Order: sequence, then structure tokens, then C-alpha cells
Amino acid sequence: DRGLAQPVFGNLLDGGTFPATKENHGVHIAGGGVSAEAEISEAVGDGFSLVGGDALEHMGVVAYHEIGHALVAAKQSHSAPVQKITIIPRTSGALGYTMQVDEGNHYLMNQTELENKIATFTGGRAAEELVFGPDNMTTGASNDIEKATNIARQMVLDYGFSEKLGAIKWSDDEQSDLGALTHKYSARTAEIIDEEVLKLVETAHTEAWNVINENRDILDAVSYTHLRA
Repeated sequence: DRGLAQPVFGNLLDGGTFPATKENHGVHIAGGGVSAEAEISEAVGDGFSLVGGDALEHMGVVAYHEIGHALVAAKQSHSAPVQKITIIPRTSGALGYTMQVDEGNHYLMNQTELENKIATFTGGRAAEELVFGPDNMTTGASNDIEKATNIARQMVLDYGFSEKLGAIKWSDDEQSDLGALTHKYSARTAEIIDEEVLKLVETAHTEAWNVINENRDILDAVSYTHLRA
């Protein structure tokens, strides 16, 4: 059904059988001398292309994207467990999704947990960048970018998680008589806000890229397994 439940993903992540290994299926993982494109073609059939093509051909990119999210989440110490990964297109327009579910009630989040969420959201794009190259990244991360940016802005504007701006709420805007919104802070403060938001997202993206790069064998193996599910 093009999906992996938590027990399967957990087994692969913990060093279980990797169906993408040469010994098991006659193919190498991408890090072993064969390109990711060749691996995906092996899994989904002939005719796979990174550019253009139908939904089946795009499954390879979506698989790496979603496994990128899941891998970053799973390698963090303060992150909700990954429960399910799917690359089946949804009626909402999403080509796939990675489901995380918090264990028990979770009413408060600390700075590390919020930073981890941003890193997880950037994991899909980081995987595409690493596997297919910067010139072949897709538009699939648009919603991830929006969510990561929103969390980073909340951290700076609402939660006081910025050393430069301190524990001050900056997000209250005022509406003028003409209906336009005006900020309660200066243009210079606006620049600092933008800088702090950008720093949070870029730092998280770098962390995600490093996690995926250090665990490239797992990324390839689980993506391959996902495509054959």
C-alpha cells in the first residue's frame, strides 16, 4: 500500500534487514556505487525519470522526501515518534505524509522541541537536495517551508526564544483607520526579526542535512523498502 507502519520503520532504523542491500536483492544502496535514480527504477519499474513523467515516476522523489522527514525525527532525542509514512497522494493535494504522534499529553514545548520540529519539516527538502542535487529539488517542500517558517516566527515573536530580542511579545499589530496593519516595532527591529527567523530555519536545515548525510545508508534502504511495499 506504499506505506510503512512504525514497527517496520523502527526495525529498519534500528539496524534490521535492509532490502536494498546487494546481498538481499541484487542491487546496491545509492552509497554503494549505484545512483538513487537506478535504485528507484528498480523498485517502481522502468521509465523512472527525475524530471517530468507520471505520478508513479514521482513516487521515488516523494519516498526519499518523506523518509527524510521520518529519519530526522527518529534521530532526535526530543521528538514525537514516527507512526506511519505513506507516499499515496491525498485528496488534500499532498503527495505523501509522515505521521508523528506524541506519547501521552503534551501541553508545553521547550525551545529544543520546537527547533526539532523545524528540523523535521526541513528533512524532506534536505533529502531531495542530498540525493538528487540542488538543481533537482522539487516544489514538494512548499508546505514544509511554510510550517517551519511559522514555528520560527512564533519562537521569535511570541515565545521569547531570541537572545537578541529577549522575552518580549513582538507580534501584536495595530490596524490603522484605513485598515492597514502597522507594527509596534521599528524597521530595525523588523530586520532583526527576519534575521533571527532565517537563522533558526537555516540552522535546522543544516542539522537535518547532516543527520541524513550521516545516515545515508538508512535513507536509501528505507526508501527502497517503501517503494516496494
